[in-house]
Amino acid sequence: MATIIGVDRYGNARLSVAVEEASFTFGARLLVEVGEGEMPVRYVPTFGHSKVGDLVLVPDSHQRLSISVNNGNAAQALLLKLGSRVRLTLLEDGGGSDAAP
Repeated sequence: MATIIGVDRYGNARLSVAVEEASFTFGARLLVEVGEGEMPVRYVPTFGHSKVGDLVLVPDSHQRLSISVNNGNAAQALLLKLGSRVRLTLLEDGGGSDAAP
C-alpha cells in the first residue's frame, strides 16, 4: 500500500514508494486501486515510452513512483488527492524491457 504524498500542477501523483523499493521492472503491468476504482497501468521509464492519454507509472525527478497520464491529468482522471491510499498489484512483470509499446 502506498500513499499519495504530492500532486503537481500537471496532475501527476507522487507516491510514497521510492523507485528502488519497487519489486517490478520497466514494462510491468500493474493494477492501480484507489478508493473504489481500479485501472491497469504500465511502468515505463519516461513518457516517451507510452502513447498520449496512457495511464502510466513513472519514476519522477525525486526518484519516487508517480501515477501519471501522458499529456493529461491523472489527479483529475482518477480523483487522486494528497493522502489517498493506493494499492499497486503486479499483473505481469515487464522483464526489464524499456522498449516503447
